[in-house]
Amino acid sequence: YIWMSTYGGGLVKFDGSNFFNYTTEDGLKSNTVEHILVDSEDKLWVTTANGGVTTFQGDSLVDPIKNDTLNSYDFTGLAELSDGRKWFGTYKGGVFIYNGQSLSRLTKKDGLLDNTVWGFFEDEQGKIWMGTNQGISIYDGNSFKNYTKKDGLSGQKIYQIIEMRNGEKWMATNNGISVWDGEEFTTVKEVNGK
Repeated sequence: YIWMSTYGGGLVKFDGSNFFNYTTEDGLKSNTVEHILVDSEDKLWVTTANGGVTTFQGDSLVDPIKNDTLNSYDFTGLAELSDGRKWFGTYKGGVFIYNGQSLSRLTKKDGLLDNTVWGFFEDEQGKIWMGTNQGISIYDGNSFKNYTKKDGLSGQKIYQIIEMRNGEKWMATNNGISVWDGEEFTTVKEVNGK
C-alpha cells in the first residue's frame, strides 16, 4: 500500500487501484495527519494534530497507548529505533518513548535541550540524536550531550538528521545545512553536485 497524510482530509490508502480514506469517523483523533510510520512489524502508526496516536487493529483504528498526557501534545516527530521502541517528538512536550508496554518521557528536566523535538537519528553506537528548537541533543540512554549555535550549528532549529556513508551527520536547520564530522560543525554554503 501507499499511505498518504492530509491536512484536514484524514489518512489515505492507495492499493494500486483504489483510494481509501480514513477520518475521525473511523477512529482518527484528528483529520490532520502529522506523521505516518510503518514499523519493523509492518504495523502502521499515525499521529495527528492536536494529539493522537492511532494504529490499525484488524480493520479498525485504535489508540494503542491510551495516554492523556501524550495525546495532549501536537506531534513534531516519529521514529522507530533499532530496539523497536517508538519515539514521539512533540511541540513543547519533550519526547515520549513507547516500548510496546509502557510509556516514558524525556524533557528539559532530564537534560534535553528543548521540549520541542523535530527529528531523530540513531547512530552506530546506539546514541539517539534529536533535533530540537534550540540545537542537537544526543542521548546515550543515561545522559545528554547538547550542541547549539555557539558550538557551530548554522541554525538553532534542527529539523532532520541523516548520516552519510563516510560517517558525517548532516542536519537540516532553519538556517541552512550543518555537517558534523565527528569533531566540529561546518556549514554547507553551496553544493556543486558531487
